[in-house]
Amino acid sequence: MFFRKVIYMGECGEGAVYFDTERNLALVAPQSKLLNTAGTEKTNLLIPGLITLGFGGTGLTVANPFGGYYSEATFVFLIIAWIVECVGLIWLLERALYKNVKHAQPTTRQNFRSAVYGNLFWNNFGDKRVTFGKKLVMFIVVCSILAANLAFVPALLYHVIPNILNQVSIDSDIIILSIWGIMPAILVLLVWQNNPIRWLNVVEKYQKRQIKWGKSVK
Repeated sequence: MFFRKVIYMGECGEGAVYFDTERNLALVAPQSKLLNTAGTEKTNLLIPGLITLGFGGTGLTVANPFGGYYSEATFVFLIIAWIVECVGLIWLLERALYKNVKHAQPTTRQNFRSAVYGNLFWNNFGDKRVTFGKKLVMFIVVCSILAANLAFVPALLYHVIPNILNQVSIDSDIIILSIWGIMPAILVLLVWQNNPIRWLNVVEKYQKRQIKWGKSVK
C-alpha cells in the first residue's frame, strides 16, 4: 500500500496522537524531542542549517572554485545541495512525526480531540467542519507542489545545462536553483508523511462519530 497505515494527527498532553486507518483506532505515543518544546532548539538549528546550505550556493558558486560562471563544478555542487536538502528534511520530519509510533497505544476521545483542535493546520480554518471545499483546496495545493516538482525537468534541460555548456555568468537565479531540493521533500510530506486530505478524512470520521475508542476494530 502506497499510503502509510498510521497517520500523525497532532499532539496532546500525553504525547503525539495518531490514527490507525486499518484498525479505525486512535493511538498515542511518546513525543519525539523534535516535537517537544524541550527539543525546539535542536529543530531550530537543523532546519535553518539545511536551508542555509541551499542559499549557500549563491555565495559558493560566485566565489572560487566556481569563478562566477556556470560549470560542471557548479552542477556537482547543486546536485549535492539538492540531495542533502531533500533527504535531510524528509529524515527530520520522519523523526519528528513518527519516531515513537511503534510504541503507540490506544487513546481516548479527549486526547484525540485535543490533538486535532490544537493542530496548527486545523487552526488555519475558522470553520471547524470538514467540507468538500477544504479537501479541494488541499488537493489543489498538493497538485501545485507536484507541478512545481515536474517543472524541474524542463528547467534543468533548458536552463541549467545550457548555462553550463555556454559558461553563462551566475545571476540571482542560482538562489532558486540552490534550494530546489526542498520541493521534493515538501511533496513527500504532503503525499506520504502527513497527507492533509487523509488527515481531513480522519477528522471527518471523528466528527461523524465513526471512530471507536480504546480497542481495535476488526
